[in-house]
Amino acid sequence: MGGYINDNREKEARLKLDFDAMVAQGRFPYPSPKDILVGNSRQYHGYSGNLEMNQHVQQMAEDYGMTEDQLDKTILSMLLVKTLQEEGRRFLQRTEDHWIVVDDQVAARKVAQAVRTWRKKATDESVFV
Repeated sequence: MGGYINDNREKEARLKLDFDAMVAQGRFPYPSPKDILVGNSRQYHGYSGNLEMNQHVQQMAEDYGMTEDQLDKTILSMLLVKTLQEEGRRFLQRTEDHWIVVDDQVAARKVAQAVRTWRKKATDESVFV
C-alpha cells in the first residue's frame, strides 16, 4: 500500500513541476474562465471571458463608431485591452498543445474586430438610432 501512495505522490509532484515549468515559459495547458480566447473558431464566441469582453465592447461601441481617426480607434482598443488586463484577464491563442499570451497589438485587433462586429449587428438590428 505504501508503494502505491508514494508512486502517486511522486507522479503528482512531477505533474506539478511540469505545469509550473510550462507556465514559467508563458505556456498554459488550459485557459481560465476569465481569459479571452483569440482565434477564428466560432466556439470561442461563447467562452465566458469572451462574453465578458463583449459587455465592455458594447459600452465603448458608440464612441468607437463616432471616431473617424484610425489612431483614435487604435487608442480606444488599446485602452480596453489594458482595462481587461487590469481585471486579471489574458488574451490567449491556441497552439498545438497549449495556450500562449498574445502581444497587446494582437489583443487590440481582437477588441477592434469585436467592436466592428457588434456595431454591424447592432446597426442591422437598429440598436443605434
